[in-house]
Amino acid sequence: MLPPTLLLLALLLPFARAEALPALFFDGTLAYSQASQLLTLSAPITATEGLSLPLGAGSEFHFIARFASLTTAGAILATLDPVAATPGVEVVDGGGTALLLGDLGTAALGGGAGSDLGILAAQFHPTAGALRGNFGDQASLFALTLNLSTPFSPTLFETDFSGAVDGRIQAVVPEPATGLLLLLGLPLLLFATPYRTTAMRRSLFFLALLLLPAGPAGAALTYPALDLDTFAGDAGYVNSGGGAISLDGTAYELLTTPATPVAIAHVPFSLVANGTSGTLAVGAPGSELLTATFDNFHDTILTLLGHTNHTFTADLAYTGGTYAGILTTGRIEGVVQPGGAFTARLGALSPLVPAMGTVPEPTS
Repeated sequence: MLPPTLLLLALLLPFARAEALPALFFDGTLAYSQASQLLTLSAPITATEGLSLPLGAGSEFHFIARFASLTTAGAILATLDPVAATPGVEVVDGGGTALLLGDLGTAALGGGAGSDLGILAAQFHPTAGALRGNFGDQASLFALTLNLSTPFSPTLFETDFSGAVDGRIQAVVPEPATGLLLLLGLPLLLFATPYRTTAMRRSLFFLALLLLPAGPAGAALTYPALDLDTFAGDAGYVNSGGGAISLDGTAYELLTTPATPVAIAHVPFSLVANGTSGTLAVGAPGSELLTATFDNFHDTILTLLGHTNHTFTADLAYTGGTYAGILTTGRIEGVVQPGGAFTARLGALSPLVPAMGTVPEPTS
């Protein structure tokens, strides 16, 4: 890790997370067809921030891209290309009306060799729909992919595979160097326009994930699972140096399957790790729903010019809270994007479905 110097702070400031940017959150499934070489994603919209109009029940997010190339040095990284004459990004309401259409720019799917956990990132250009004004000319997609049926490997795209996906699309503040490479932490001098040639994109993606180490395969996250994310006012991911890491976010829904959310009252979530050990809590201090400890926290870090992406995992031993005694063990998996926003899932919560699944969603 780089030391927390003034230079590092200066590098990170342009990438700070904007709290009020319009965003859509989604949970669903992705699938790859080797025959068509298409990666598709279909997911219910589960939460929103900063939109000019409310989304009704049944709204969904869709994504489609074509596999382009694979690099395997340091990590497994696939670059994805747009599908001709097809919007790469689409948000539809419950009646099928398109609320947002977008042309895909650059996109990539990557993860450590042998792991079923990874990151899907993309940039796109909104083109039409009632939400187009909310997202402006450029927007980004960042998602946790987990429980892939085929772990990341050099042969990943030689067969069909599927998995769960948990992420967001968000407006991007116009910068001279906007694009997916911003998400992956490449220096601004490497590009000056949001779209580059395929050859250049592939070369730069290779550099971006070259330093990403392979993480442990671990156990698959099991359902039901609690969905954790970073909303306005949450501190997100904070690395204080010396192995001290904290996560501050919100638990906002229970997933009985990867694409079946059950609304719950929003409650705080926190995690504190010192090296591989630490604690976790769901709920406000003094009224926790769950507390847990862990001793195998694994934070896979990509660092380039001070800008980082992460995947993180830990196996949990529950120790207290309102639901202490119902649960004994569990697992958390998540991803962090530059600026500190994270998305994660807390799994193996079967006994909590009757208890938490009936908690009403807040009206405000």
